[in-house]
Amino acid sequence: MDSEEERGKRILKQIEQLEKKRRSPKFSSWIPWILAFVLVLAIVVILLTNWNSFSSLWSHLIRPDSIPGISP
Repeated sequence: MDSEEERGKRILKQIEQLEKKRRSPKFSSWIPWILAFVLVLAIVVILLTNWNSFSSLWSHLIRPDSIPGISP
């Protein structure tokens, strides 16, 4: 009888530990935030390294009449 009680207590303890693990924040919940940060950082680096081409593209997007071949 004692062995069954001890076994039951061990099972309850393991169940409680599993519930605590389930409730605790997981590293996998950080992965989307880390990926978003890396994506934003990559965009910023690309913009900074190719600033001249992006600024000319932006000026063309703002003033479409500056693109050769397009007349208002």
